[in-house]
Amino acid sequence: MAYRPGMALTSASPDLTGRRALVTGGTRGIGAATARRLADAGAEVVVAARTVPAAAEFPVIAADLSTAEGAATVSTRTLELLGGLDVLVSNAGGQTHHPEGVLGFSDEDLAVSTPSGPTVTA
Repeated sequence: MAYRPGMALTSASPDLTGRRALVTGGTRGIGAATARRLADAGAEVVVAARTVPAAAEFPVIAADLSTAEGAATVSTRTLELLGGLDVLVSNAGGQTHHPEGVLGFSDEDLAVSTPSGPTVTA
């Protein structure tokens, strides 16, 4: 069964009333669906994305999480908007190309590679 806005939650769905949630990559696809489900369960939701869509369902924090500055922006704005955080859904995606495919990646490649260059040191 496909999700429809306002769809009733099952009895197995958690009650998130009063909980504060951040969904990264939450303006489309799986992230947007997750944000809607959290809101339907009672959570106060904000989303983070690199760009703000014309019609957003939730407050959007515009930031590039592949940078330290973007991560700091999301942290600061989340605390300003929600006053704290109870639920974090890390859904921000990126893509890194390796000529030999996924089996060609070393541990170091996986630890430090992001679309905009290395931001995490091993």
